[in-house]
Amino acid sequence: MRRLAGYAAALSMSLYLAVKLVWVAAALLGHGPDDYGTADWVLLNAVTVVMAVTGIALGLALAQRWGRRLPAVPVIFFSWVGAGFLSRCFPTR
Repeated sequence: MRRLAGYAAALSMSLYLAVKLVWVAAALLGHGPDDYGTADWVLLNAVTVVMAVTGIALGLALAQRWGRRLPAVPVIFFSWVGAGFLSRCFPTR
């Protein structure tokens, strides 16, 4: 079950990463949104690309044996930050 959950997390983040990469490429080709400047749009999406890559790596680390050899502090830190972002996106009211 642990491996399945880790792979599912990595796969779902991979789809998000693909969307963000398409948005960055489109903005660089001149097809960005009108209400953002190109540099602002690319920077915003580049930050979320890094976050998606981190999420993919975390999901794979939790699913693979090599993830057990990682130091606990970075794994816990990135999990905590990711959970914080999710709780801000989906408030419980």
